[in-house]
Amino acid sequence: SAKGNPSLAIAGIFGSKDFRSEVAEEEGWARVDHRGWCTREEVANLMGQSRCGLVVMHDTPSHREALPVKIFEYMSAGLPVITSSIPKWQSIVEEHGCGLAVDPLDVDEIAAAIEWIFEHPEEAKAMGERGRNAVEDHFRWSSQERKLISFYDKFLVK
Repeated sequence: SAKGNPSLAIAGIFGSKDFRSEVAEEEGWARVDHRGWCTREEVANLMGQSRCGLVVMHDTPSHREALPVKIFEYMSAGLPVITSSIPKWQSIVEEHGCGLAVDPLDVDEIAAAIEWIFEHPEEAKAMGERGRNAVEDHFRWSSQERKLISFYDKFLVK
């Protein structure tokens, strides 16, 4: 949306109608564009209209060990990524210069990161390009295939 009045687009469904109703009562819900379930094409179109991607989940033991596919989808789409400051996630966005890491419990810090993206469009675009390049160079199967086959060749008895 326009720089002066950004909105949050959400694709997907809520775990329960009660939770959706609870969230919809929040003041900020007026600026949320909840699309519901979307096809892959619809998600791709939505990402094409977006300024950044958010992967801001709480720091739990299962999240600490996870690498959410959504981070790589946003990177692949050329979007700067705002992630939780979970060490694995933060290291990806910092190493590749493709986003910002925030405390997922600090609403002001999350808002400041989003504002930074909107206020620095050239830098944000460069972050998105670095993310896309990182996916191409480091996180695609074709870039990892030879390494894995070489590893197997060393350890498998022929």
